[in-house]
Amino acid sequence: MKSRRPLVVLLGIAALIGWGTSAAAHTALVSSSPTPGAAVESPAVVSLTFNKPLLAIGAGISVLDAEGVDRAVGAAYFPEPTTIQVDVLPLAPGAYAALWRVVADDGHPIEGTLPFAVVAAPSPTPSAPGQSAAPSSTLASSPYPTASAATVAAATVPATGAAEPKGRVLVTIAATLAAIALIAVAVFFSLPKDAATGSRRARGPK
Repeated sequence: MKSRRPLVVLLGIAALIGWGTSAAAHTALVSSSPTPGAAVESPAVVSLTFNKPLLAIGAGISVLDAEGVDRAVGAAYFPEPTTIQVDVLPLAPGAYAALWRVVADDGHPIEGTLPFAVVAAPSPTPSAPGQSAAPSSTLASSPYPTASAATVAAATVPATGAAEPKGRVLVTIAATLAAIALIAVAVFFSLPKDAATGSRRARGPK
């Protein structure tokens, strides 16, 4: 019996070493996008990367919303031998879970759940009202006072209104002088003519 104990111990140690080596060689998830529990804007894809190449058969990813509706588009695909991903529809803010299943290169299936949350994208900050309404007119930005529209209109009217009364006065005076001259001529020719001298003079009292 004593001779068998060392053999049993050696077999046990070998079994433990073999189990540890086999466990270390198993395919495992090493990274993902989004990361588990992350709060992100709506992702275009959900991606999983493993430490070993995967088999294309029997693999898939579902992206479920809070009501259990799958938001994935089409089937999952392999951009790299160790990476599987699926396209995703635009996601509204809320909680989601990516349910995945892959098959390791040794035929062993692996599955898991990737929870994440979607948050709304920040909206752009609106500009303050009135900032773009800068005056473009040179007169508006001038520091000197400007004439009003009525003043400018009055200044552009030809200055004939002030001279018109003066012209009428001159015409009236000229017409009066002409009338006086005509009356004087008529009176002059109506006077009797002196036969001796030929001059005209007013008649005296009889």
